Amino acid sequence: MKLKSYTSLIALVLVTIIVMAAIPSDLFAQGLPKVSVEVTESDNPKDLSVTLQIVLLMTVLTLAPSIIMMLTSFTRIVVVLSFV
Repeated sequence: MKLKSYTSLIALVLVTIIVMAAIPSDLFAQGLPKVSVEVTESDNPKDLSVTLQIVLLMTVLTLAPSIIMMLTSFTRIVVVLSFV
């Protein structure tokens, strides 16, 4: 019984190796993107507006899960207390 499971595992490993060998090696040789962060003066007021919008969006995305969790627990408390 164990021999059958080992042979299927070996077959899976061999198929994986064959598939990986068939993929062109150029796909594995991709470079990392260059990321830079700069703090410079802005001549355009829209730049500040976009920056504030991004900060506001990140704040909402950060706080949204906790707000949802608080609302969920409040709903559960109300449902449980309605039976009392």
